[in-house]
Amino acid sequence: MDIDNLLQRNILGGQEYEPLFPRVSCDKTKLGNGNTFDTVRMIKEMVVKYNHQTKEVAKVLQKSSLKETCDKIYWFLYNHIQYKADGLE
Repeated sequence: MDIDNLLQRNILGGQEYEPLFPRVSCDKTKLGNGNTFDTVRMIKEMVVKYNHQTKEVAKVLQKSSLKETCDKIYWFLYNHIQYKADGLE
């Protein structure tokens, strides 16, 4: 059994959050080969470059304490985002 099947779960639709995200093309971009350090560096670059896309949903997920906010972000990601491993293309 592959990792995608092992991690498969029912996720929520999330239609109520759609207006909070700007429309994007969702094109795939090949970023090349690299190791874990390259990946972490690229993640940081992508967060800086695209964090404006989460500005509105961040307002909804922000709670009165840091712990509550982190819990709400975790809940949102766990219930609305399904992990899919990168394939070897």
